[in-house]
Amino acid sequence: MVSTVFLLDKEISREDLIRRLRLTVYALKKITPEQFDILKTWLKGIMKPKLDEKSRAEVEEILEKASQREVNSMVSNLGKTIENIVREGKTKGLEEGRKQGIKEGRKDGLLQGLEKLLGIKFSDTSCISRIRKIEDEDVLSSVFEDAVKSNSIGEFEEKLRRRKLN
Repeated sequence: MVSTVFLLDKEISREDLIRRLRLTVYALKKITPEQFDILKTWLKGIMKPKLDEKSRAEVEEILEKASQREVNSMVSNLGKTIENIVREGKTKGLEEGRKQGIKEGRKDGLLQGLEKLLGIKFSDTSCISRIRKIEDEDVLSSVFEDAVKSNSIGEFEEKLRRRKLN
């Protein structure tokens, strides 16, 4: 059982963990029921802190229901759960990345439009480097509106000063 613990207790990829779990099936069938319970407790302790609430509950359920006679089923279910967790994580990461990309795209568009507006309207883009430091898209949009409404570069820069951006 100690060798099984050492085999599984390493920083490894999802595929390696699943492969190693499958390799341990034979050994797990040979250990005593007490050792099997200890292993289940150890697995919970290792896996649960790394998982979100939903995934934690799934892993806990699989381990609680597992008996030594059902080692194959337990390993298969843990493997599937790990694969689902990774898939959900990738999907969530892609969605977050897409949202961030859209946000950055809007910000870049506002900055490009503002630079073009300042160049055409006032023939002066000297303050654009200060404006690029603005992180908040709503503030950037308001600055754009200030540029549209201003009659001179001086008036626009005064509005920027009042915003305490520089």
